[in-house]
Amino acid sequence: MGDSSTHQAFPAGEMERLIRDFDWSKTPLGPIETWSPALRTMTSVMLANRFPLLLWWGPDQISLYNDAYIPVLGMKHLMRSVCPYESAGRRCGTPLSR
Repeated sequence: MGDSSTHQAFPAGEMERLIRDFDWSKTPLGPIETWSPALRTMTSVMLANRFPLLLWWGPDQISLYNDAYIPVLGMKHLMRSVCPYESAGRRCGTPLSR
């Protein structure tokens, strides 16, 4: 997915890997390469933070979270590992409606 320079700003960790490897082109956010500077910056800050953080973004309120937030989700994180985002109104794995 895209060139690696796009992702160098994202700090290393489990969620960084999941976010980097996920095919965002199939979501309302689109490919990471097309994310706004604000979203890329907020994602980078969130991933680097040692405190549990959850970011809801856009009209679909897609959620992204950091490694420190994983214990908050508990077993739900295991289900979300294949799809590291969730819209407020839908669960991962269900078709996106547009």
